[in-house]
Amino acid sequence: MTHFVIDKMKNDFDKRGHYVGIIFLLDQVVHIAILVILLSVLHIDIDNTNSLIYNYLEKKELIAMAAILVCWKPAAIFISVIFESLFLKKKDEESEKVAGKKEETNDGQEHQENVRVGYWIGVLEREIILVLGLLGQYGAIGFVLTAKSLARYKQLELQEFAEKYLVGTLMSAFIAFCCLFICNKYK
Repeated sequence: MTHFVIDKMKNDFDKRGHYVGIIFLLDQVVHIAILVILLSVLHIDIDNTNSLIYNYLEKKELIAMAAILVCWKPAAIFISVIFESLFLKKKDEESEKVAGKKEETNDGQEHQENVRVGYWIGVLEREIILVLGLLGQYGAIGFVLTAKSLARYKQLELQEFAEKYLVGTLMSAFIAFCCLFICNKYK
């Protein structure tokens, strides 16, 4: 219920989308704070819980599963929010130029397909980096990043694409490595 209320307040607060990055971070902090408060109020000790889940899974396995989930949707949302806030000015300038021309093209559909493909490439990149790291195959992570770069080699000649590609790749790898660090801490 609190998740619904927080998200409703978030959507009502920033209808224009000018503070997307800040509101997203605050939203996540509030969600985590509520979970921590509930755990402390209900006096739930995660390390000593005899729940059904703990009978079948160890703590490190639960943390690895959580890391896999974080690298999926939350990371994708986080990266898209950062992209929106970083590249919002350029997007607004481009929209003004396009509004003046009013040409009929399929660029919108092509852009949407590129975003969808980019989403899945990012998800797979994070998940593969995480799994390879959990298996101790750190050298193989370089091959993942190299394969991604080779697939986009020609597009990297365009400065705007190269900037977005670099920001997205570094953020994606950083999130995967943070999740990997947390998983390794609880081995």
